[in-house]
Amino acid sequence: MHVVYVVKRFPKVSETFVQNEVLEVLRQGDEVTVCSLRRPHPGEPPSPRASVLAARTIYVPEGPRRVLALVGSAGVVLLRRRRRAWGALWWALRFTWRTREFDQVERFAEAAWLSRRGVSSDVGHIHAHFAHGPATVALLLARLTGIPFTFTGHAKDIFQLVPASFLAAKAKEARAVVTVSAYTQAHVRDAVEPEDRHKVVVVRNGLEPGRFERRQVEPVGSPTIASVSRLVHKKGVDVLIDACALLADRGTEFSCRVIGEGPRRDRLAERADRAGVADRIELLGSLDRDGVARELAGALVFALPCRRTKKGDQDGLPVALVEAMAVGVPVVTTPVSGIPELVLDERSGLLVHPEDPAALADALDRLLSDPALRRRLVASGAEALSDYDLAENVARLRALFGANAVVPAASA
Repeated sequence: MHVVYVVKRFPKVSETFVQNEVLEVLRQGDEVTVCSLRRPHPGEPPSPRASVLAARTIYVPEGPRRVLALVGSAGVVLLRRRRRAWGALWWALRFTWRTREFDQVERFAEAAWLSRRGVSSDVGHIHAHFAHGPATVALLLARLTGIPFTFTGHAKDIFQLVPASFLAAKAKEARAVVTVSAYTQAHVRDAVEPEDRHKVVVVRNGLEPGRFERRQVEPVGSPTIASVSRLVHKKGVDVLIDACALLADRGTEFSCRVIGEGPRRDRLAERADRAGVADRIELLGSLDRDGVARELAGALVFALPCRRTKKGDQDGLPVALVEAMAVGVPVVTTPVSGIPELVLDERSGLLVHPEDPAALADALDRLLSDPALRRRLVASGAEALSDYDLAENVARLRALFGANAVVPAASA
């Protein structure tokens, strides 16, 4: 089967799970075209795995030619595919009125452009990552071509960006709606119509094979706390900085290395400076996959104090936690969203309240000072990763696409 993937921006360093999934779909025998609505952010670390997909990636025009290209494509499909195109445009206009967002008409134009350039005659399925713009484009592309579509909802897209009624409308037309945790599955099922709830299924993000190999021994030397996240409010890096200040006041030996980039970087650096721990905390920015793997291998513990924001944004289930546990780094995190499905308190990790730097500092202190506790959590954490096999999860996804999928051996 030939599958078209619709994504907002490809590749994106904070969404490596998308490229891992696409590459595994290819490995299992399907053809793939990636349709990206935007080009990559400038300055992001290069991704060798994403470069493999460069020849399979189509970008919607940007810059001066964008308006002409999209308007022209919309006009062509309205003339040549009248029944399908006018129905798709009416859908976009209807939800423009409901959401008061002109973006829906722009999504129609993007779908029109892609229908003429990204969808060949052998395409059998369309899949989108994220329930907002990409899922809208996938839906409209499906209406224009008659090809079925599915989409994966993750976190901010389903919790904050897409109103429940709009999410329900997309689920109504989709063959299936994929979520990455039971928590997000329940959220989406609450939003959709009762007759569509069976469509909402869990397919967890899988681990990239061989990239986050389990270490045999703990690192030696000065203990390091690692964290991997986008520098946004829901990740709670500010709470981690405050916890580090408490550890420093106690005389605990440690350094903290935060991998990731985001809009709060300057504020977080200022916070560390005000707290007197700028010499203990390093904001490393974005790293490529090998750099992340090296940082995890060198960390004694991993911390990710996620929170639910006042606007409702929260994680689905952070891939960074799965990666840390795969390497064998004991984790401290919070019982937010789907995290307790992976991290059981005092069994596969430690859970603390999202807004409690003192509790986080206590948990980190325990792990830094107790090798037996670290070993116990790491051993149990390994058992918790059985649901994150990339090959098996992609086979389940392909079955939703309608491919004749058989779960392959992970080493195949």
